[in-house]
Amino acid sequence: MIYANLTLIPVLAKRVIFYNEPIEGKIMSYLMMVLWQSMNMLCIHLVNTKIGMIYIDAEVLREGHDMTLNNLDDGVLILNEPEMHIQFMNTAAMNFGDS
Repeated sequence: MIYANLTLIPVLAKRVIFYNEPIEGKIMSYLMMVLWQSMNMLCIHLVNTKIGMIYIDAEVLREGHDMTLNNLDDGVLILNEPEMHIQFMNTAAMNFGDS
């Protein structure tokens, strides 16, 4: 965020040097741009962090359920109903024919 805000300094310098604009009015404009850009970056960071946490929570719950089902002594099959496709099979179900 600091580096992104530092990119505004050359913009300010360019306007003063090349366009001969007075610097007095540009300082306040620069500070407002820095504040606005910082707030935008903070909001984007918070949204990305929240989405990441939701994904992590979902993965942790899924892994926890898989471990719980794998520890059962009985065989467990979870099927997708329309296609009858196996979505999950625990280790007891996989070893059912071996014993």
